[in-house]
Amino acid sequence: MEKPVKEKATLFMRWIVGVFSVLIFVFTLIVSWAEKSGGACYKQRNSQREEDRRSPLTVDGLEKEQESPQQTNNPAADSESYLCRLIAPANLPNIYLVLVGIGGIFAAIGTLDILKRQTNAIERQTKAVEDSIALQKTLKRQWLNLENWRIMGEKTQTGEHTLISLMFNVINSTDMELKLKCVELFLLDGNQFLTPNVFLVPTKSYSAIFHVKLSKQETENYFRNSAKLLFIGILHFKDNFGDRNDPIFGEYCDGGVDGFEFRAFDRWLSQEEDDE
Repeated sequence: MEKPVKEKATLFMRWIVGVFSVLIFVFTLIVSWAEKSGGACYKQRNSQREEDRRSPLTVDGLEKEQESPQQTNNPAADSESYLCRLIAPANLPNIYLVLVGIGGIFAAIGTLDILKRQTNAIERQTKAVEDSIALQKTLKRQWLNLENWRIMGEKTQTGEHTLISLMFNVINSTDMELKLKCVELFLLDGNQFLTPNVFLVPTKSYSAIFHVKLSKQETENYFRNSAKLLFIGILHFKDNFGDRNDPIFGEYCDGGVDGFEFRAFDRWLSQEEDDE
């Protein structure tokens, strides 16, 4: 964006210099041509000089001039018209100054306009960079939050194994609509899948329920309120940027039949470390 603005500024200045250089050259030619060709202005000026040279200066002449000052100051009797005075050689420096002044005014106006365009271009470029940074931050956000974890199971042991229900809410924490395609839970005896294929508007949630069979040791610890369970899974969803297979989630569950305490598993490698 910056390079075209500079090119326009250079082109505009060259155009101003060229135009007013041509005008100065044309005025110079006009004055030179009028003087060499002996036009009406110069004929009048030369005849007036001849009359002044031939007529002697007498007292009567002075008295006549003093008696009729109106004839001397009368514009109709003036030998040089405004146009004649304008193209006089002695007036060329003034013409040059006027042309240079007008050219400077145009150059100043054009420069201000170019600076304004350059400022707008810089502002647009800055906004584009800010939007790009905001987009990168958005892409690294936790798109879906998992909240309200809970476990429900049998109150009394009836066998070596017991079945518990793992429940949590998948919440869309973004400001755009998402499609939750699949919730996958990793288990030793085989992964479990939920395929809701539902659209989640901002702040809307989906209730996920998995039925998990505990091992013999886990069952004993469960009824002793000393069970330590770790559930790990992955979310599959689609947003405005396409299909995404993250984030991977993990949750510690400490407790048993009388209730559990939950805390997030936070030992995942960062995305940068994982890529390396």
